[in-house]
Order: sequence, then C-alpha cells, then structure tokens
Amino acid sequence: MGRAESAVAGLGGVAFINLMSLLYLPLDFLIPSSSSLATVTMPIMSPLADIASVNRSLIVTAYQSASGLLNIVNPTFAVVMGGLTLWAGCGMTDGCVLRCRCWLSCF
Repeated sequence: MGRAESAVAGLGGVAFINLMSLLYLPLDFLIPSSSSLATVTMPIMSPLADIASVNRSLIVTAYQSASGLLNIVNPTFAVVMGGLTLWAGCGMTDGCVLRCRCWLSCF
C-alpha cells in the first residue's frame, strides 16, 4: 500500500480516474462477478482516492464504466449469454437458432 500511496500522491484527479478505469478492465475480466470485484477492490481503491484528493464516487463510476465496457466486449458472461439465449428462442426457426448458437459459441 505504501508504494501505491506514493505513486498516487503525484497524480492529478483526471489521471488517477483514468488509471483506475484501465486497472479495472483486467480485474473485471479476472473476477467476472461485479459484487465480488467491488468487495475485493473497494477497500483498497477508496483510501487511494482519498490520498489523490478524488471523490470516492468517482471510483465507483470508474468501476461501473469498466464493468459495463467489458460486458459489451466480452459477451460470454452468464447474464449476457442467458439474455441472448432467451432472445434467440423467441419466435425463431430451429435453423436460425442453431446458427445463432454456433455463432455465439465462437466467442
């Protein structure tokens, strides 16, 4: 925590939030559950925001933005796949559903 504190102390608010957004992208990929990611990272990131003189709500915004961006780019998470399966099953022919599922399995 001491090294992170010294690195963050020299950053401005905008640079700090951008760095947090970039940091949350790989973390969100490794921990796909949003509540687990918040539980793991918020106790560390909130004091860093205080050190950088940034409002804590901006840390939550960076966390949510990175999570939303990754969910758009990587559609293989359970909620997105469930939604796509429900969409594919509504009024589509069997051949179309099979092609859609084959296309989705490529990801």
